[in-house]
Amino acid sequence: PGSPAGHSGIQAHDIITSFGGRPVSSTGALVSALVGLDPGARVPITYLHAGRSVSTTVQLANEPGDS
Repeated sequence: PGSPAGHSGIQAHDIITSFGGRPVSSTGALVSALVGLDPGARVPITYLHAGRSVSTTVQLANEPGDS
């Protein structure tokens, strides 16, 4: 709920299909898409929720424990 994904409406069991304009086919692909992006960056994403495609923008944050 307090995460950037949660603020953007993404819920447990939703499937991210695109991140920053790049297709996401695995967790590794999502991690690769995150590399080099700074906290505070706004990134367009597309995800599947209850069988329908939803597009939104997320604002990245530091990983918990990072300063």
